[in-house]
Amino acid sequence: MLAALARCSVASLSYHARREGLWLLASARAQGAVGRRPGGDWGFLELECAVDVRIDPKPGDPGSLLARAERGCFVGTSLDPRPLYSWTVNGEPATARAEPS
Repeated sequence: MLAALARCSVASLSYHARREGLWLLASARAQGAVGRRPGGDWGFLELECAVDVRIDPKPGDPGSLLARAERGCFVGTSLDPRPLYSWTVNGEPATARAEPS
């Protein structure tokens, strides 16, 4: 499940970057904590996905691209709890930013 989350996050980012004519090289790792949930079943209690990406040319504000990548990852949006993402873009921390409605 964790490998699928990492791969899906990179695939989603790659798709959205290509649509904008951007080149990228990315790697991701995911980790989680498993335990007994309030209902008594076992499952993930916490999920984290860290993505390190090089984008060329670097977008002025990569936040909306990262937000689309998070929303576009079927695995991540299917999980409960939702993963907490951390992004590094061209060596600098970045934050996904929702686009205005």
